[in-house]
Amino acid sequence: MTYRFPSLNGLKAFEAAARHLSFKAAAAELGVTAGAVGQQVKRLEMSLGISLFRRLPQGLLLTREGAAYLPDVSRAFDVLTDATEAVAPALNGRKLSVGVDPLVADHLPLGWPGIQRSLSPMSGRREQRMMSN
Repeated sequence: MTYRFPSLNGLKAFEAAARHLSFKAAAAELGVTAGAVGQQVKRLEMSLGISLFRRLPQGLLLTREGAAYLPDVSRAFDVLTDATEAVAPALNGRKLSVGVDPLVADHLPLGWPGIQRSLSPMSGRREQRMMSN
């Protein structure tokens, strides 16, 4: 079966930008620049032949078409995530451990899940350890 759908990168950029209503916040989530997100969304809009956002000076606003498209795109990513975790369970429990200076850790949001505090044996200084799934 041949599937007809637009670029996966464009869909990821649209979905993140739509959730945040911001290319900048979507870029931070995706690890790219805001300009890259904007270009991916523009290419997606061109391939679909519709506008997904109204670009305003203070941010983004979903068009009627964008608001209708978002739930299905989000659901599709959820299905792909669930399918991947089902066949590759090792991916679903990986942890990332990052040691940061306490001054940096003090700027993290309060109650951020997975933060563990410990003493660094190498420096003897207090250390923040962030664990993320």
